[in-house]
Amino acid sequence: MRRISGRLTATIKTLVLINLCVYLFYVFARDWRWFFEGHLALGPAFFGGELWQPLTSLFVHLDFIGFVLTTIGLWFVGSAVEQARGARRTSALFFISGLLANLAIAGVWRLRGFGAVPFVDGCSFSVMALFVAFARMYGRQPVQFWPTTLMVQARYMVLGLTAIAALVTVAQGNWPWLAGLFVAIVVGYFGAAPGGLSELRTFFANARDISRARRLRRRFGVIEGGGRPPKKYVN
Repeated sequence: MRRISGRLTATIKTLVLINLCVYLFYVFARDWRWFFEGHLALGPAFFGGELWQPLTSLFVHLDFIGFVLTTIGLWFVGSAVEQARGARRTSALFFISGLLANLAIAGVWRLRGFGAVPFVDGCSFSVMALFVAFARMYGRQPVQFWPTTLMVQARYMVLGLTAIAALVTVAQGNWPWLAGLFVAIVVGYFGAAPGGLSELRTFFANARDISRARRLRRRFGVIEGGGRPPKKYVN
């Protein structure tokens, strides 16, 4: 276990241990599952006055697959973010993104008139925010896509993960969860470091200039690199 535990920083280790202990209690203390599902996970009782549910649901996992995936994601990316940005910013990213995403899900569900809020459990949106922050910090730097040996740029890895999450959510028709995913991405991007808005403006300005230059090259018949097609001579 040294290779796994050696990557864990103090904040991430605490979050992983809390998630593990709560999940094991949920699995083995079957007589208490009703309490987790009815009062700790984000559910119908939220609009009935149990306003703590968006927070407590971050540590409640009601299925094994969700628990394993979020724990691996937290271990994989959380420590890198904490080492680069510190415990305070990492904790803020985790809790703020998770809280706002859960509130967005509950709000969209209520506004669309779907009735009682379904169960929302786990910290998947918090982990997604950490992945987005990781992509903004490391950008073009190649990272290992664990558990494989494949090396990809951080931004491409996170772009692929967010695209898969969005496609799965759309395929399920779960629009409230799509709102939560959007909130997590926004919080992760702007919470990674200051200057996020300036970077976005620069990105769109560069994309506009590149598109304009390509249109001009096509219009005047200029090939890539500034040259022109060679002339054919007949001896």
